[in-house]
Amino acid sequence: TDACVMRGNYTGYIRFNMSINKTKHQSVLWYYTHGHGGGGEVTKGVLQAGRRSLYNPDAKIVSSGHIHEQWVMHYPRYRVTNSNKTYLDSQVHIQTGTYKEEYNDGKPSYHILKGRPPKPIGCTFFKLFYDRGKVKMTVETEFDMSSDLNSEST
Repeated sequence: TDACVMRGNYTGYIRFNMSINKTKHQSVLWYYTHGHGGGGEVTKGVLQAGRRSLYNPDAKIVSSGHIHEQWVMHYPRYRVTNSNKTYLDSQVHIQTGTYKEEYNDGKPSYHILKGRPPKPIGCTFFKLFYDRGKVKMTVETEFDMSSDLNSEST
């Protein structure tokens, strides 16, 4: 349970090496990127997740920020080993939100002048753990549901 903090690059990989009872070992590879592009008002950047899955086939977790949307998508996969045994696994894509308020109450700003909608304010956490001999993951998103103190509550 040693913890360390390291500054990463714009994109990169983090490998989580897990062990239980000093006998079972497994690793989980996470690909992260700051992200790029505009995300799309309707698709919210989901198309980019499909593209990232193509050039990151070994990652179990793929995360991105930049577009300030917030969602989690699970890609189940049917795979084959070098000895021709098939198995199922999954790749999880996490689009992280922001704490940056860009809408600015509708007052003129870069975000408003570009015609962009309000973005979700909040963050995403994930936890890796062993359960019955398998590595599992939970993803939790936190949203700011508060409203302006001067507005009426509904």
